[in-house]
Amino acid sequence: AHGKVSWSDLDGDNDGKLTKTEAAALDSLTQVFEQADADKDGALTPDEYKAYIAVNGKAGGHGG
Repeated sequence: AHGKVSWSDLDGDNDGKLTKTEAAALDSLTQVFEQADADKDGALTPDEYKAYIAVNGKAGGHGG
């Protein structure tokens, strides 16, 4: 059963954050990775992503 991909599904090394490589599994995440990576350390934490979504809304909506 696929569909919703959870954070832990993407987080291959289970360190609690996603590298760009791990995020690459999800196109919508790759597209917002740079913006969502608040401290620009090359890794996205759940908190960073939640904060990004809170401001910008869900990925994959309209826009462009």
